Amino acid sequence: MTDSVAHLHRSHPAAGRALSCAVASLIALAAASCDKSSSTQPKLPVIDSDVWASYAAMDLATLGLKVRTGLSNGTYSNTQVPGTTGTATLAGTVSFQSGLSCGSSCVRSQNNTNLTIVFNQFVASATSNTSTTVTGTITYSDNEWSQQSGLNYSSGGSLCVSNTGGLTYRMVGTDPGSTLGVSDVILSFNSCGSSVSQSGSMTTSSGTFSF
Repeated sequence: MTDSVAHLHRSHPAAGRALSCAVASLIALAAASCDKSSSTQPKLPVIDSDVWASYAAMDLATLGLKVRTGLSNGTYSNTQVPGTTGTATLAGTVSFQSGLSCGSSCVRSQNNTNLTIVFNQFVASATSNTSTTVTGTITYSDNEWSQQSGLNYSSGGSLCVSNTGGLTYRMVGTDPGSTLGVSDVILSFNSCGSSVSQSGSMTTSSGTFSF
């Protein structure tokens, strides 16, 4: 195309200049379009409320549970678990016992798991319509138990997650057209509860939030 433009410049200078200007305009328009496309990528909000802090803590507890799920009872050191992309490297102990006798007509199940999990650009879905990316370290402990004694059912213990060294957290919705999302650096957090609910506190650059 450059040779054609040069030939046109020599044979028809005015037309050549017009064509050169048209080509330059198209290139500039394409560049502007790319810049505009990049700049219109939505910037996710930060964690700036108790609600978002609670969501993030529950999300991280769920990711910890996902990493723990499938591991046999035992002691682990520098064990890698893959995410959708990225890895989680863990160390600690995993224990789950079921069918324990706790008296006449009484059966008990008991967790006793304590893990340090190091996420490295770990991507996983905590729910069916979200994707979470995490880099950083959490401690994960689970001593939940349940027992059935005759017709009476009881349960207790807690699943806890925490971090004191800071971690990067990003969650986005995956449904078509979804605007759900949040992205932040979590400076520290500590929460306990269960696999369906967490209570605690979280500190980000926006402040400290309780939930």
